[in-house]
Amino acid sequence: MSRCLLLDTSMWGLVVGVGVDGILIDFTYFPEQRAVARSMTDHVHALLQRNGLSREDLEEIRVSQGPGSFTGIRMGLAWAYGFSAGTREIPLFGMSSLEAITEALHAKQEANQLRTAVFLENKGAAGYITVVDGPTATYACEISSNRIAHLTGVQELVRWVRPWAAIESTPWAQQAAGRALGEAEYVQLVLHGMLRKMTKEADTHPLPRYLRGSTAEEALAKKKGTLV
Repeated sequence: MSRCLLLDTSMWGLVVGVGVDGILIDFTYFPEQRAVARSMTDHVHALLQRNGLSREDLEEIRVSQGPGSFTGIRMGLAWAYGFSAGTREIPLFGMSSLEAITEALHAKQEANQLRTAVFLENKGAAGYITVVDGPTATYACEISSNRIAHLTGVQELVRWVRPWAAIESTPWAQQAAGRALGEAEYVQLVLHGMLRKMTKEADTHPLPRYLRGSTAEEALAKKKGTLV
């Protein structure tokens, strides 16, 4: 029996779940992002205890590498590294939350279904787009005012002005519904997707997958004239 702990702190607070043999059996969602750091361990232990499990019963930990909150991503990864280490080290795998969402959306789609776009709002007019194209192809990027940064690849290079204006102007958005993803649906999709996604060697030492630097890093780059 394979038992897996799932952890995501990249978007809206804390999302933690337990999977057994690839099936999500229970989860906890704690939306108070500012209180996640001091309560994460308690929430994880409470979830495990509720399901008759302990740290020693886990065979694997999967943690989100982002994109999303700069502090949230670092916090989740740091906690996961610490929790996985010990007398019996638990294998740790990292993955993009957008890629996890895509995995979950693939599971719901028919092979010939048209593209589906999901927008994760970050701050104001900024956010992240993931596109599901049939059963396999995926494109994802960060968008903000007049700026685009690639997570994987995109077919249409658009000068994004604001999310919905840009989405509505692209050919694939005219054929399928682009929509914002709410917190409750995000939680379900990211957990199911993290369970579904195949892990590989490159995932075993997860690093943050920021699509932008910190505010301080961007201010320094702007001062040096290197910010694009």
